Amino acid sequence: MALFHYRDYQEDLAGELQRLGAELGIEIDSRRAGELAAEAALDRMRARAEELAPDTGHNHWLDTRRFFRSGGRGEWSDRFTEELADRYAERVEEFADGDADFVAWLHEGRGGANPSP
Repeated sequence: MALFHYRDYQEDLAGELQRLGAELGIEIDSRRAGELAAEAALDRMRARAEELAPDTGHNHWLDTRRFFRSGGRGEWSDRFTEELADRYAERVEEFADGDADFVAWLHEGRGGANPSP
C-alpha cells in the first residue's frame, strides 16, 4: 500500500511522480518526471481547464479554471465552525486508531511522519 499526500506533491512533484511510477511498476527517469511535473503544475492545469476539469460538457462550472484552485494549506479551516473542527479532530483520531505518526502524516505529508500501512 502506498499513500500520497497533496503537500508532498506541492513540495516535490517530480519526485512524487517517480514514487508513484515505482508503485505502479513504471520506471520514470528524472527527465521524464520533470516533463510530467511541468504538465501537472497547477498553473498548467488551470490553463487547460476546459479540457481537464470534470463535466465541462454539462456547463456545471461558471469558470472551469476555478476547479483548479490554489489548494493552500489549512484553507479548509476558514470554513469550519468550532463544532466542525471538533468533529474533524474526533474523526481523525477514530481513523488513525491512536497512531500519532499517521495523524502527523495526515496533516503534514511525508515531511510530518511516516504512516503505518
